[in-house]
Amino acid sequence: MEFTPQFYDEGWGSGWDDMKLYGPTARHTRRFIFKMLQGLSFDSLLDAGCGTGVLLEKIHRKYPQAQLAGFEYSPEGLNFARKRLPSAEFTTVDLSKKSLGRKFDLITCIDVLEHIPDDQAALSNLLEMTAKYLILSVPIGPLFKVEAERLGHVHGYSRTELEDKIQKAGFEIVKTIQWGFPFYNLHRRLANRMPPQATLGRYNARKKLVSSLMYILFYLNMAPGGERYYVLCRPLQKSQ
Repeated sequence: MEFTPQFYDEGWGSGWDDMKLYGPTARHTRRFIFKMLQGLSFDSLLDAGCGTGVLLEKIHRKYPQAQLAGFEYSPEGLNFARKRLPSAEFTTVDLSKKSLGRKFDLITCIDVLEHIPDDQAALSNLLEMTAKYLILSVPIGPLFKVEAERLGHVHGYSRTELEDKIQKAGFEIVKTIQWGFPFYNLHRRLANRMPPQATLGRYNARKKLVSSLMYILFYLNMAPGGERYYVLCRPLQKSQ
């Protein structure tokens, strides 16, 4: 299956935005990102694959001095992002084909690589734009057919495979978090068996309540066997 920008336009237009705002996995992902941001110095930040700008908006609230930018494969996603954060710079980019031709102190690339067939090219383009740090997150484990059909996933990574790709691109790994066992792993499989509207689509009061309860439950997740992976890395310093 070829996942065109129109595929993602339809996704953002039909309610992926609410999943990123209220979904328990997305909320914990932001928690881990802010944990990794502690102690980092940055004046400029690019969210590569920014979707509708949810993460950028949260970062802006905590780091209002930083110059923010985002790009996205989907023009529809950027329509939401521009409304959410008018002060940021947004553009449409296919990360597997090009970079922006400039560097940022910090780049976040959250749940993006698993959508890109040529992920090694995408990592090389990220390297070209990274002045100091890159924060990545992906699901690891099997490539589920339903996630491919609903979300556009094309990779099911192992941790070792992804780390090899990161290092091959020219990054060194500074810090990692593997998380999700057992409740995220179980939730992932249960959600894959349910109708799409169970986790996608608009979130009414009942759906928000269930997501909040799941968010609390996910605090009991542990590292071993978890199918969420977060990594802080930086460009490898070449020897003189």
